[in-house]
Amino acid sequence: MILRDLCDLYDRCSTDEGMTVSPFGWSIVKVAYRLRIDEAGELRNVIPYVSGDADKKSETIPMQVPEQEGRTSAIKPFFLCDTGEYLLAAGGGKAEDKFNRSAELHKEVLACCDSALAHAVVAFFGRGPQRNRLIEMVEQEKDVQGKFCVFEFAPDNGGSGTLVHEDAAIQNAWYAYREKRLSKEEAPYGRCSVTGEYTRLANLFPQLTGVAGAQPAGASLVSFNDKAYESYGKTGTHNASISRDSAFKAGEALRYLARDGRHHTYVGDTLLLFWTDAPVDNRGSLWDLCMELGISGGKGELEDGEALDSLKEIISSVRAGASPMGYDLDTKYYLLGLAPNAARLSVRFYYVQSFGFLLRNCEQYLNDVSMDGVSSLPLKRMFAQTAALGKKENVPSTLVASTFRSLIAGARFPQSLFATTLSRMRADHASRNKYDLPQRAAIMKACLVRGHRVDGKVTDEELTMSLNESNANVGYVLGRLFALLERAQEASAPGLNATIRDKYIGSASATPARVFPQLLSNCQNHLSKLGKERPGQAVNLRKQIDAVIDMLDGEAGIPKTLSMDDQGMFYVAYHQQRYALWNKQKNDDDETEQGQ
Repeated sequence: MILRDLCDLYDRCSTDEGMTVSPFGWSIVKVAYRLRIDEAGELRNVIPYVSGDADKKSETIPMQVPEQEGRTSAIKPFFLCDTGEYLLAAGGGKAEDKFNRSAELHKEVLACCDSALAHAVVAFFGRGPQRNRLIEMVEQEKDVQGKFCVFEFAPDNGGSGTLVHEDAAIQNAWYAYREKRLSKEEAPYGRCSVTGEYTRLANLFPQLTGVAGAQPAGASLVSFNDKAYESYGKTGTHNASISRDSAFKAGEALRYLARDGRHHTYVGDTLLLFWTDAPVDNRGSLWDLCMELGISGGKGELEDGEALDSLKEIISSVRAGASPMGYDLDTKYYLLGLAPNAARLSVRFYYVQSFGFLLRNCEQYLNDVSMDGVSSLPLKRMFAQTAALGKKENVPSTLVASTFRSLIAGARFPQSLFATTLSRMRADHASRNKYDLPQRAAIMKACLVRGHRVDGKVTDEELTMSLNESNANVGYVLGRLFALLERAQEASAPGLNATIRDKYIGSASATPARVFPQLLSNCQNHLSKLGKERPGQAVNLRKQIDAVIDMLDGEAGIPKTLSMDDQGMFYVAYHQQRYALWNKQKNDDDETEQGQ
């Protein structure tokens, strides 16, 4: 299914002017240097590709060159586009052997090509390694050693030359050589699992380079590296039964997605490739906004508030029966998550759904994390709450991809998200800044609500956006009680440097029977002191505390321990009760000012 969809993408890209893929026999490679040669094959200049900025920084540009199949540690030259090691023997060591092998390849391909450019390339290799010329022309030999270079023919070394691989005669020579080589390969015939055609099967699946964590030489999506994975007498990639054409199309589509910044990003250690079945010009901003909810990074990133407000506006229009921005909600999106595994790529997940489905899951996510006093929470800020000191480099990499997958699929959040958030609460009591507690409470609420929905549980203890005074869950009731006790302490002694939250919230949420009797005893002192200064507030707090304790059946109803789910309920209730108290106090203050 994945390979078929990638082949379909290649077919569409090959006819769409806004999407660039290579035809058969060619590859798109990032080139850093032009090796300018004259008619005699002498290296006249090494010209780097540079940016248009004032400082003229060196850069690489994508260029369509003769096909480059993956190579390992073995010596394997490429035609007309290769590194400085192969073309100039840069770097020493085995570089001279690489140059010699490259010379053999170019002389074989161009043997019957009657072109001035072909004669110049053959003469270039006939001169032997021109490493000394290279050293004279560049500051650092190592800069050219591992970078891709192409040949530029300029007889007088002035003006603009001609890129050798763009010459028609040389291209014809390359096609002829490639067909001759393929005809000699011992590739069996078989039924292609993608197209169903009976044709020559691929010996190797094209490798994808540049994947973080994978081998620099490239990694393959289809690979058989041990006899234990083979069957029916077939060897290697022939077990997958993929034709040469299908393998090329799927491999080139993968490279296009990984090369185009509009179609990939990283979610933790997972390379996320995404595309739609709509033309590139109609991709619109709906996809960008949905992705902004779940991931961050890359150029053109929207501000959280702007992106989420736009997404909410779109969701509202869909509810009203409108199609946002003229976008067809039946448009399919494809989401492929790949993880590096040495020389192979592991498929973490693959989704094919409609934009309407994606939009509904984004709406569900926003509802799940919504709570009074908490702004909308994209995943990137959610992950920050699971990391020590809130630093993104401390986010557990295994958590990122699984949580993003849950958002896209509308599934249960991973248990590790809930457990890690609880662990952070015990470690720092959300004292780093004022946003930590509300955001962590929202994370735990989302985990609990999603879990209940997936399990089909609908109870009176369901968590809501606002404080639910009828919720009798023991963890929820204790969280409310802790917030009220803290409020009594703060009211009786304004300006405290530390409250009971700083010392006891972790133990109160895990082993309440050990902590709450002492807190309740101390609260009587706080209320007595408050009663002398503000008796009305003391009476109101006492009534609220007594009402909550009644839901526990007194101190005897305080359990020795709370389960993880109940601990999450504790923190959700604690935040909601604090917000309700703060909001009530603000309203009372406003009424007092108006009365005056």
